[in-house]
Amino acid sequence: MSIISNLSVLNQYSDYLLPRYSNFPLGRYVSLLVVRKTESETIFRTEGSGEGLVKETVIAGVEHTRPIRRVVISKRKQTAVERRTGREVLREHDLLKKDTKGQICALNTNAPCGKCIDCMLYGYAVGGGGAQKSRVMTEDAYSIGPVAQVTERRTFNATYDNGTMRNPLTGEASTSINEDEFVLPETHFLDIETLKDVTVGELQYVIANILRSSRYGAISSRMGKMRNMLAAMIFSDTEVFSNLEMTQVVYDQLLGNNDELDFPLSDGYESEPLIGNYALAYALSLCAAPYNWSGPPRYKEDLGPLNNKGLYVTPGTFAPNGLRYALSQFNAQSDSYYFRFDQNAIATEPNKKVRATNFPQSGKIRMLGLGSRASFFLINLQGIEVRLPPYIRLGKFNSKARLKWEKLTLKSEQPVERGEQPLDFLLNAADLPPAVIPHLRAFSIYNVHPAPLLSRCHLGGNFWHCVSGAGKDVYVPAGMRFGVDAIE
Repeated sequence: MSIISNLSVLNQYSDYLLPRYSNFPLGRYVSLLVVRKTESETIFRTEGSGEGLVKETVIAGVEHTRPIRRVVISKRKQTAVERRTGREVLREHDLLKKDTKGQICALNTNAPCGKCIDCMLYGYAVGGGGAQKSRVMTEDAYSIGPVAQVTERRTFNATYDNGTMRNPLTGEASTSINEDEFVLPETHFLDIETLKDVTVGELQYVIANILRSSRYGAISSRMGKMRNMLAAMIFSDTEVFSNLEMTQVVYDQLLGNNDELDFPLSDGYESEPLIGNYALAYALSLCAAPYNWSGPPRYKEDLGPLNNKGLYVTPGTFAPNGLRYALSQFNAQSDSYYFRFDQNAIATEPNKKVRATNFPQSGKIRMLGLGSRASFFLINLQGIEVRLPPYIRLGKFNSKARLKWEKLTLKSEQPVERGEQPLDFLLNAADLPPAVIPHLRAFSIYNVHPAPLLSRCHLGGNFWHCVSGAGKDVYVPAGMRFGVDAIE
């Protein structure tokens, strides 16, 4: 049985993974998108003590084109650590081979074995004895935030045995005073490690090296703690975007309409602002659910009848210039007179420990701010009377939102066919008619429950052709209905 058969998630990508090592390039790439987060003060420099951090002046983002200074982790500073981490495992299990002179494979000794997985993956060179090219390709990793936001300086000194800066024998003052520039904890760097023509075992080995490595940079015995998170894997027949380009796009997304990035950034995934159309259907009182319900979701019972009435509502899409954020602090409280905050829990008895809960007890929450605007379409095929409320409540806190309705003018009583129509509003993937799916040319996807939402779609098929009050042509896909049968 092959290794890949035991990793079902990789079966669909077997065309991009080799069954065995090939000495000639075959053009099969696996790009590992890694988020690196410092968990202590960290120093990245190329020279010795006293040198500053490595920095580069680059364009901030794709949309925000002002130049900024970013901290850089050089390519070798990353893979050198991960390579040593992997070699520790190989040494522990006696998997490092001997070279032709009988010496155990070791780095920087001109004695590579040329046989172990480390030599074959990360490469080696022997003076006059050939070389193995590395199949792990890297580039400089950039901090998401600018230098001014993610770095500080600290003065340090070296004292004598008497705890002072004066020599206890001569009384002379020490000159061992210096200053280090360091990266602050909870600073995020984005990195892509590209593997070329690897087997599934080699892929596992590199991923394990990345996830097991925990200290980077200078003075790593006392600082440099870092956590690596594998965000995605891309299988392709070519290299993908660069570290810098990915950092710039992420910077734009995180910055939004704010003047500067939040710091520190949250590790939690934060989706794009959107309003699911199933939630909108409830909020608009097109259907109702019981107050007390402990069973599974009732989408089929509640939304199914709307299909029979010819009623449908699309997801709510926020316009780029209609989005505002607000940051607020929160903390949970108990009913008791006595309480104390333990580790992610609230204790109500003085001498009794409580178990941690799986939801936060205090912290900061980022919310949509006042004045944020989103739009959606309500389709009424049968023209039945529908109450259009002026206000609804949305979200976790049942926040109030004002609705402004505009009736669109239908240009034709029958849908019109379009070859490829770009859409600037969200669609629910489960609600699209089957005939449209083959004509979905391009899209971005948000994997949210209960069904994925698609944005920036280019699709062909039948559309309702409408005109807004401002005279703008609007094309809405025909045949959409709540796909409650597909998500059951």
